[in-house]
Amino acid sequence: MTLPPPATRSVLVISHGFQPAYERGFCNGLVSVGHRVTLVTGERCDRLGLKPQIEVLALRGSQDEGRSAWAKMLNMARYHLALLGRVAGRRHDVVHVIGLIEPLWIVGVMEGLLLRLLARRFVLTVHDLLPHDRHTVAARRACRIAYRMPHALVVHTGRMARELADSFDVALQRITVMAHGLEPLPPSHEQPAPMDCLPVRLLCFGHVMPYKGVDVLVDALAHVQASCTLHVSGTCRDPDLARGLRARIRSSPAHTRITWCEDYVDDDRMRALFEEADAVVLPYRHIDQSGVLMQALRHGAPVVATRVGAFEDHVTPDVGELCEPGSARSLAAAIDRLAARRAALDRARIRAKAAELDWSGVVQALPRAYGAPA
Repeated sequence: MTLPPPATRSVLVISHGFQPAYERGFCNGLVSVGHRVTLVTGERCDRLGLKPQIEVLALRGSQDEGRSAWAKMLNMARYHLALLGRVAGRRHDVVHVIGLIEPLWIVGVMEGLLLRLLARRFVLTVHDLLPHDRHTVAARRACRIAYRMPHALVVHTGRMARELADSFDVALQRITVMAHGLEPLPPSHEQPAPMDCLPVRLLCFGHVMPYKGVDVLVDALAHVQASCTLHVSGTCRDPDLARGLRARIRSSPAHTRITWCEDYVDDDRMRALFEEADAVVLPYRHIDQSGVLMQALRHGAPVVATRVGAFEDHVTPDVGELCEPGSARSLAAAIDRLAARRAALDRARIRAKAAELDWSGVVQALPRAYGAPA
């Protein structure tokens, strides 16, 4: 059944530095169903991947991690002043922020209040109900207030909608559930199933942070019975965490089978990593929704993940294996189970499942959140 297109809106999308693949896919999806889109982004925006109808405003400027603290603060101040000035012009029917950033009291609460006052309609996509590794009373209080600012909130799962209502007192009529979308994978990049005789190539992808449980994965590899290798690809912004993880890898009985690349990964290299991997491992301690999981599905890569957030919804037996969070032995057992049946895991079937999450269909959940046309 084909859904009727939603009423056309002029939408100002503010990504606040969220994942480039998400902002690109989301904006392209909005355009594909008739919306007029302006994307507020930074210098790393993938302009070539965006549909030509999308107006790009690089208000965030430089995203160089090597800048001084003062340079970052000045750039942030200029960015938010320019952003609020754009919203105050009321040229857009909808201002849609995809994700909150720190500091929550300034960006989530104070800026959220200004967006509510200045925008015709203010919509916020909540990717994680609480900040990663900050499940504190103060963070919960800030989020509770921040979630009162938008006219509507968008979440990716029904579970998140229920928790927003139950734990943050958000009225259900203000919440729209929109699945995390995916861009189609070009047919030329589809890969055949891996050969069963080779070691299982495990990939752990993304910024290394405490909640992602890379330390648990390193410990788990010592208990895995199957022949396997692990490639960790992702930078770590916490020097203490990085030093501790390097020491953990060196002292692991499986250290000769572990590599960690901390270089920046562009889209082409990311695609190659997912296509070469026999399985993507997501040993997260907590998460609501994961862009890395979506990329794994998009590339047809089997997944080993913990029973947290949306992983249980997506990592079905035909996709991979689940395990308990924080347990190296449970994770090792899940890797062994996947290795034993990897020949039966059909990458084409996983890609077909991912195709159901095409952005052009996913964004059709938004008419209620966007309200009546102006």
